Amino acid sequence: PSDSGDYDTTYTVSCQTGYELVDDVSESGACGTDGEFADPAPECIIMTCTVPEIVYGTADPRKQWYQRRVRAPNLPVAAGDSEGLAEAPRQSVFSPSMQSISLSESNLRHLVKEGRLLSAVNMLTELLNTAEMNLKTIRLWTLRFALLVKLKLYSTAEVEMAMFGNLDNCDLFYEYYPGEHPGKRGSIVPWSLRLLWSILPLHCPTIGGLYGALDRMYGLVYHLDQALLAGLPYVQEQRVIKYKTSLLVQVAGALAGSGSIQPAIKLLKQIKQSQPELSVPVSNAMIRLYYQVGNIYKGQCLLAEIQDKLTEEEWEMNAGFKLIALGEYSEAYQHFARAVNLNPGNTVASINGAVCLLYLGRLGDSIIQFEGAVKTSLHPMLLFNLVSLYELKTVASTSKKYNLLDTITSKTDWEAFPFECLRL
Repeated sequence: PSDSGDYDTTYTVSCQTGYELVDDVSESGACGTDGEFADPAPECIIMTCTVPEIVYGTADPRKQWYQRRVRAPNLPVAAGDSEGLAEAPRQSVFSPSMQSISLSESNLRHLVKEGRLLSAVNMLTELLNTAEMNLKTIRLWTLRFALLVKLKLYSTAEVEMAMFGNLDNCDLFYEYYPGEHPGKRGSIVPWSLRLLWSILPLHCPTIGGLYGALDRMYGLVYHLDQALLAGLPYVQEQRVIKYKTSLLVQVAGALAGSGSIQPAIKLLKQIKQSQPELSVPVSNAMIRLYYQVGNIYKGQCLLAEIQDKLTEEEWEMNAGFKLIALGEYSEAYQHFARAVNLNPGNTVASINGAVCLLYLGRLGDSIIQFEGAVKTSLHPMLLFNLVSLYELKTVASTSKKYNLLDTITSKTDWEAFPFECLRL
């Protein structure tokens, strides 16, 4: 209502989301003959909810407020797959050597650094079971979600991320903790968690798939645009622009991955215009998309604009993609082979070169190409293609797959490795 009103003026009060009127108080009132609004004045208070019965745990009474989460102290323990992870209680899958490791952030960092990601997820389970929400806890949650996505435990990430809603719950803001952060305003949610939240639907059809991810991504873009329009100090403004650019690149990648090439190219053009310093990598991506849809002319025109800024390896890659689009696989293979010679770790060049050999009917040479690439990189896509060729060449491919498995377990941090690429 306005601050004043004439005789018999009425007002109506509506509470913000998460608040409700005090019982037995009318939501409206009128200005009386004494020039005062009728008492008692309406008052909005935070909503409370009845705490449900928690199996295998107890609920903290302080978590009864609107949008406060109630969690039992038994988060699921990751077991290497997504089946049954919502059940409680679960036994820890720490190896015997892990049982003696104390729960601490320093040990957690050590596990992540060594690539023991599944063990790190399990340690986070213990650290977060009874943790109250605060700035430190939200960072641990961010790490947990990042590890779950890295381990492809998408259904577990989906269930746990749902507890945070749209990341705008009241206890995810500094204002909710005036004692800990006096005078500080804004969200405690880091940008990396918002980015994970936005791309998670790409891996979870139950929460929208591609369109669910695009909806979340463009929602974040809108909020970033609003922040830029409101005016920010230079350093913060540059940070927000960086966030927006990284988000738009994710959107373009999602569109291209779904086959929506033209919308992806249009978005990359916008990024190129707004961020001239990214002209070369963005133009490179656009060139390859043009070649992918067979638009050689536009790809060549764009290549001419940046040709002097490309490395020799990038030039060879673009030439190879152009020749694939033209169906000239023999010459394309030569360009990819030169790119691999310049950079033996170029997985994309190795895969495309081997595919060219396969299209030329040289199955054996294609396998040799992949086997050579595997010596320098155990990239899952390389292994998947190599295994596919093994199956194409012989029915007795299982022994070769197990040889690859031995190589993986001896050379890599196998806890995070997607063994499904071996198709055992």
